[in-house]
Amino acid sequence: RARTIYQNTTAQTEDHHRAYGYYSHAHVGWNGVSYGYHNNDGRLYSNVSGSIYAYLAMSYGPDWGNGPNATIIGCGYNLQTSSLFFILNGAFLGYAPKPVSIIQQPYTAGISLHALGSRAEVNIGQEPFAFHFDLFCKEETS
Repeated sequence: RARTIYQNTTAQTEDHHRAYGYYSHAHVGWNGVSYGYHNNDGRLYSNVSGSIYAYLAMSYGPDWGNGPNATIIGCGYNLQTSSLFFILNGAFLGYAPKPVSIIQQPYTAGISLHALGSRAEVNIGQEPFAFHFDLFCKEETS
């Protein structure tokens, strides 16, 4: 049985407002229940209340994706430890600062784009990941 789930997205836009993470119909991490790593400030946004804009913003990683080049951002969730993590252009950024519990609810990965012409390609394993996911899983279980 899989202990960790993962996907990555290649995002490209001239706009500086993008967010990536688990479940939302607006800004990922602002509306409940969702978790998102935002590119414009590198913060992790978490809303577990179910109320709009009742989020917690935490320092997490570098800002990302500002400019014309595509950025590969990955999101993973360790089912055993309830730990959320993100990958930026193949580099592991570490686990989110606060354990999350998304598995008790329906969930999906999501991305927010805010400019016409922005595009995203989602990879759920049909192409090789920029991140060495298999090696990561092996190290996590040893």
